[in-house]
Amino acid sequence: MNERPSHPADALPDAEKQQLDRVVGDVCTGITFCGMRDCDESFDAPSERGFHELTWGLVFSFQREGRRAVSWHQDSFGNPNRLAVTPADKLLSIESVVPQDVSCLEPWSAHIGQILDQITFHSYETNWARQISAETWHPVAWGLEFLFPSGSIFVAAAIHGSFLKEPMVNDEIVVAYTPQAINTLRALREGYREEWSSA
Repeated sequence: MNERPSHPADALPDAEKQQLDRVVGDVCTGITFCGMRDCDESFDAPSERGFHELTWGLVFSFQREGRRAVSWHQDSFGNPNRLAVTPADKLLSIESVVPQDVSCLEPWSAHIGQILDQITFHSYETNWARQISAETWHPVAWGLEFLFPSGSIFVAAAIHGSFLKEPMVNDEIVVAYTPQAINTLRALREGYREEWSSA
C-alpha cells in the first residue's frame, strides 16, 4: 500500500526538497527563463495578465548555493507530469532550450539582490499510476512559490493556453508574477482531485 504524504512538500522527492531548502536565506543573483526554440517564448515586458508561459522552465541563481532549476518531470507513480527541481546544467543543455537572462528586466529585476525568505509548496491529489487502484492516491507537485521581500514568483507546471481553465499539471511551465495572477492559479487548484479510471 502506498502511504499518502501528509504535506504538500512531500510530493517532491527528498533530494529535490533539500536542494530548495538550501537556498532559503540566500541572495538571488539571477533569473534565467528557458523557452523552446521556434516557440516565441521570450519575455519582453510585463503583461496585465501577470503570467508568462515557457516550455522548459527557469533557473534561479543564488550567491552562496549557485543555481536551482525548476522544470517538469515524471513522478514515481508514472504520472506523466509533475513540477520538478532539476540540475541547471541538465536543463540548459537540452538542445531545444533557448535561455534568456531576465535579471535586468521588470518585474524580475526587483528580486535581484533580495534574500529568498521562503518557498511554499503546492500539490493536489491524483490517483494516476501505471496501474490505477484505490491505493494509488497521492499528491502530485504542481506549484512552487518563491517569496522575496520584493514579492513572489510562482512557478507552476500547467497546460499552455488553458491553465486558467484546466487545473491539471502538464509538461509546460507557467510563471505568475502579480498577486492577482498568483491567487488565480492557486484558487483554481485548491481542493482539486484528479481522478482517473482504470477502464
